[in-house]
Amino acid sequence: MSVNGSWGRFSIENGTVDGLPACHAGPGANYLKVCRESSGEPPEGAMAIQDGILAVLEGTLPSFSLEYPCHSPGVKRWFIMTATPLGLGGGGAVISHTSITEKKRAEENVRENQARLDLAIRSARMGVWSWDILEDNRYFDHQACRLLGIDPATYTGVPEEFFRAVHPVDHETIRVALHRVLTEDVLYDAAYRAVWSDGSVHYITSRGRLLRDDAGRPKEISGVIWDVTESKQVEQALRESEERFRTIFEQAAVGVA
Repeated sequence: MSVNGSWGRFSIENGTVDGLPACHAGPGANYLKVCRESSGEPPEGAMAIQDGILAVLEGTLPSFSLEYPCHSPGVKRWFIMTATPLGLGGGGAVISHTSITEKKRAEENVRENQARLDLAIRSARMGVWSWDILEDNRYFDHQACRLLGIDPATYTGVPEEFFRAVHPVDHETIRVALHRVLTEDVLYDAAYRAVWSDGSVHYITSRGRLLRDDAGRPKEISGVIWDVTESKQVEQALRESEERFRTIFEQAAVGVA
């Protein structure tokens, strides 16, 4: 094979001897042989690379590409290998290896952040939901279904199912909150009551934000819900206690100072 300067520098940087290129990586080496010899303890995808290059050389594929890791002891790296016909009428192929390390690191960061967010949501006993505006369909995770008293095994996401779980008096509260998000571009903020099949009432707080498509059109609202029944009960008990005290004070036969 013939190589360019970038390949030569990469080979030297990753050779086992300082200043010398990696074995079988220089001009004249048989690239397919390198792939075959890697198959005993294969770098990930080595045989797939060999088969893909052969397919390009034989004309059964117009091109071939494969992402693969190429880690050194101190650095994690990923590349995408692409093979295309040489195009000179005498066979051969052009093999390029392009670093996608930054892209992979960004993807890893997204996955790690999502895992941390999932853990925080589970720890706070929150449910996750989203509303597909165009389809008028709602997605609830299992925790959201539990908070609303909905069976996740039978839930399909149509509006009627959600509103059946909500106290009828609170339907308009939800519709007004959604309308404000769409017309005023504010965060979704709604408090309503969920009525379970056993008749018990549960106070729910919901927060969310609007997501738009590439053209700037409203696409969906995504957010979280959590149960605030306990705090509502405490507030109600406090109000009742204050009312009782006020009644006793007003009915007292003697002055209080």
